[in-house]
Amino acid sequence: MNLRSLRNRWRQKFLLKFGDFVKFFYGKKNILKGNNIVVLHQGRSGSTLLAKKLSGSPSHKIKSFSEIYSNSYIPMEEGMKDIIHSLSYTTKLKNKFYEIKFGLGNHLSFCMEKDFLELIHLGCKFLIIIRKNALSQAKSNVYGFYSNNKYHYKLNEKNSFKKIKINRPFLIGGMFFSSLEEVASYINSQNELLIHFLDKLSAIYEIIYYEDIVEKNKIVEKSICNLLKINGLIFSKKIKTIKTPTNYDTNLIID
Repeated sequence: MNLRSLRNRWRQKFLLKFGDFVKFFYGKKNILKGNNIVVLHQGRSGSTLLAKKLSGSPSHKIKSFSEIYSNSYIPMEEGMKDIIHSLSYTTKLKNKFYEIKFGLGNHLSFCMEKDFLELIHLGCKFLIIIRKNALSQAKSNVYGFYSNNKYHYKLNEKNSFKKIKINRPFLIGGMFFSSLEEVASYINSQNELLIHFLDKLSAIYEIIYYEDIVEKNKIVEKSICNLLKINGLIFSKKIKTIKTPTNYDTNLIID
């Protein structure tokens, strides 16, 4: 486990317990007050960069961006509704985001449809982050799994990347694949199923793309405004990103 994972695990455990403590005194009258946005993505899709742009916004206070993972950061002793309830009590901010990974190598922190429905009935909305190029995400995910390089983008620093050779079939997150194209197909199918599922439940959601988070702030700002029912959201301009020099066609070899 890397230091970031360890730090986030204990941070979320503390927030969960602290949230329960506050609920004891304040009761449930303010449960999920304000905008509560559940961010769903498959990892390596720009969520970290989005969180930094949002939390640094000069126009709106959006400092609450909690990471919730069932397999690493916080214990799943309670249902997702109760976890988000607890975390919602740790801030007075109106706009709160809860990040959850699903799909390849990640266990979505919802067990049954009723968990989604409970949040929908309480007014939670959803933000789905997708890469337009699924093959690009497949390469990034596979490389990340085998190299422990966790970010496709770094802030103000350069990185050197080693070559990785993987023999097929290869194993990722309990699933076997024989090619990057198979991984990309799986990513696409999971994204499509999630969207159809939310449509079936009549959930309110917006889809934003990794490529837009990186290069087109205006498009993403508009989607966030639609979810939060606000106007004039401006992302932080102080965040400078340097694209990592990873050439997956050279550095990732599937033999």
